[in-house]
Amino acid sequence: MEEEMWMRKIKERLEDYSEPLPASGWERLEKDLSVSKSPVAGGRRVIPFRQWAVAAAAVTLVAVSSVSLWLLQSPAGDEVRNAATPSLAVAPDVLPEQQLPAVQAETPEAVCHAQGGASQTSG
Repeated sequence: MEEEMWMRKIKERLEDYSEPLPASGWERLEKDLSVSKSPVAGGRRVIPFRQWAVAAAAVTLVAVSSVSLWLLQSPAGDEVRNAATPSLAVAPDVLPEQQLPAVQAETPEAVCHAQGGASQTSG
């Protein structure tokens, strides 16, 4: 309880206290404010890491172009360029003949009739 009263008295005494401003305070504040406005230069917003993004895009473009040229000059690229028709689009002229099995088994119906007949005679 005494501690609360002590804190309350300190708060009352320091309630209206203010630190005097230094003589060059306003000049420093104006200087700091003018420096902080520099990201907006020439009416354009400066995007952070923009140079890195442009450089990464250029490197990616060069890499993809190099790989494409390398693949086009490989033997696989020559095959693709010199093919008259795509290999998947060629339809066979003749379908393969269907082969019948050499041995034919009994039909399932005959087995069912034989079992059905036996069950009717015993029942």
